[in-house]
Amino acid sequence: MSLFNLMNDDRDELYSKMENVDQCLERSRDETVFILKHSTICPISSSAKNQVNGFIKETGATVYLVIVQEQRNLSAEIADRLGVTHQSPQVICVKDGSAVGDYSHYDITKANLIEDL
Repeated sequence: MSLFNLMNDDRDELYSKMENVDQCLERSRDETVFILKHSTICPISSSAKNQVNGFIKETGATVYLVIVQEQRNLSAEIADRLGVTHQSPQVICVKDGSAVGDYSHYDITKANLIEDL
């Protein structure tokens, strides 16, 4: 398997598709949701995505996937609306329309995300 294929490992079917930020914020009023900002060309982001994949499989949590190279405007809007500094990779935990957790790089672990549920 090439490094490119590893970094584009595909378990994208595990993720919810985010059409807009309002959709995510509305869902966060009923359940805790997470947003993964992912770079398809960064090995650290690939490692973080693997952690998130394990988190989803274990918990069934709702995680929205945002590919930063393809969804720059959406990524910027998320940072602005939730009041977090943009990073990639980054996982933002959202409850009741507000960011309550923010992890980047090597802090993106299954254990950290489970604590936010």
